[in-house]
Amino acid sequence: MKNRNKLIIGALFLGMTFSSFATPINISFGNTVENTQDGENVSISLKIEYLGNPLDGVTASIIKDGSVLAESTSNIKGAITLTANNYDNSPVELQLKKEGYQTQIMTGLILRTGSKYTFSMVKGTGTITSEISSRLDEINQQSQDKVDKLNEQAEKSKAEAEKAAKEAETHTQNKEEAQKKAEEARSAADAKAEEAKKHAEESKALEQKLATDDSQKRSEEDKAREQKLADLEKQQAEEAAAKAKEKAEAQAAKDAKKAEQDAAKAAKEAEAQAKAQAKAEKEAAKVAAEKAKEEKKAAKEAEKAKKEAEKAAKEAEKAAKAEAKYKASLQKLSDQQDKVKKSREKIAAQKASLDQKVEKGKIDATKAQEQYDKIKASELKLDVQDNKIQQSLIKLKQKYKK
Repeated sequence: MKNRNKLIIGALFLGMTFSSFATPINISFGNTVENTQDGENVSISLKIEYLGNPLDGVTASIIKDGSVLAESTSNIKGAITLTANNYDNSPVELQLKKEGYQTQIMTGLILRTGSKYTFSMVKGTGTITSEISSRLDEINQQSQDKVDKLNEQAEKSKAEAEKAAKEAETHTQNKEEAQKKAEEARSAADAKAEEAKKHAEESKALEQKLATDDSQKRSEEDKAREQKLADLEKQQAEEAAAKAKEKAEAQAAKDAKKAEQDAAKAAKEAEAQAKAQAKAEKEAAKVAAEKAKEEKKAAKEAEKAKKEAEKAAKEAEKAAKAEAKYKASLQKLSDQQDKVKKSREKIAAQKASLDQKVEKGKIDATKAQEQYDKIKASELKLDVQDNKIQQSLIKLKQKYKK
């Protein structure tokens, strides 16, 4: 029987071994081995400076095989956060660009979440290139070599497992043949045992027949004694069971009462906690409602103030335009008045010259009067122009409510 169990266990072990090595091991590192899973999302932080001061407007790009994995622009603090999705742990190129500054390129960069870099830009044209060397390719190659070796070992183990499986099949056949023969032997043994049992029963009957009456009586007394002891044992067992039951029930009742007390206490605590929580939530809701009411009122007031400010701005703009037009109209009238003034100065000079001629007797009275009449006519024309300017000024003031 022991040998039979060993054969079964061995067959199971060989089956497990064959299944375990049926598929070669395949592990991927970087991009040197085919990767059937997506990469991880990696974020790095950059700080861009110029002469120790933050520099904004710098475009930073993470590039791999000509494709942009991530790109962003520095803020006024010179800070940039770049996130590369599905990153496969392979080297990438980091590029920094800004108009008026030299382009900076870093190749061979391996991204790690949380890494922080600080760069200082240089004004001018051209490119500053730096290369980060790493043993990543070497490590990947070594790892790939190990994987290939493991695959070879797996193939070898697979072949050995197949061989062992065939041997196990042969052993199984031998085992089944042995089991068949063992069953045949057990059947023969069972037949002989049945035959011996029959003979033993017949012998016992003959022994009872040959026994005396006295031995039969003792046998009956022994049976009665044994029955009495059995009954006593049963009674004692029942009494002990009843006592144990009573004790167990008392303990169970005690435990149940304690459990009820604990449950009641826990329920009371839970109820108190729930009430406190409900009260807190109610207070929070009340505060939130008051806050919402205040915010609504403030928003309404802000909207009213906004409309009033917009109205005031429009009115101010309208007033400014009106003042500008009023000023332009006044300037036009002022220019006209300046022309009239210059004309009056010319006429005054002509009149003064004529007065000197009259005093010195260089002109006769008739011609002098003619020239005075002409001067007077010119002055009347200027008076008309002055009057028009004053009328226009009155209308202008009325129009702009001055």
